[in-house]
Amino acid sequence: FAVGSTTKAMTAAALAMLVEEGKLAWDDPVTRHLPWFRLKDPWLTREITVRDLLTHRAGMGNADFLWYERATTTRSILEKLALVDAAYSPRSSFIYQNLMYATAGEVVAAASGMPWAEFVRTRIFRPLGMNETAPLLSETVGAPNVAWPHDHVDGRVVPIENASVDPVAPAGAVWSSVSDMSRWLRFLLAGGVAEDGTRLLKQETVDELFRPQAFV
Repeated sequence: FAVGSTTKAMTAAALAMLVEEGKLAWDDPVTRHLPWFRLKDPWLTREITVRDLLTHRAGMGNADFLWYERATTTRSILEKLALVDAAYSPRSSFIYQNLMYATAGEVVAAASGMPWAEFVRTRIFRPLGMNETAPLLSETVGAPNVAWPHDHVDGRVVPIENASVDPVAPAGAVWSSVSDMSRWLRFLLAGGVAEDGTRLLKQETVDELFRPQAFV
């Protein structure tokens, strides 16, 4: 099944691994890692941090019209953020934001040297034994036992096209099974330790991931 926006927790965990490795800090300006990152307001561009990308408080409206059911690249989508008006002062409010998570995935790629999809596959899914999990809808093509959307068409229930989230993959593109997602959940409940005893995140890092950041 598509696990949707629970993908966002995996993106946050990927960034947390890079924080532990000293390759970035939660409060780094995004432009330190993505020099091309631009918002319409130059001050906002300079101000927005990695932490802001994950907490839905970066001052931007939803803006999902930039990517939903559009065949385009992540970079071209994010470059259009420079045309979008700010919706509120940063950190003063909260609007759910998929595009900031797509930006977070680009930070993962810049800091690690590998695309977001490859990072979560090699650093999270494989160590946790999540062998039925794919980071992108495109990787489920031809796989057995994949859920598919259906709707009523002319009085019949028929399969319909799946709207891909791959253009903003770090915000919601992961596909997984109940058994694999239970491995992910047990990893979090164990404070960053895989079932084989391997520690992938420090306890204090997991505590930071669960610490309230924005109040609504």
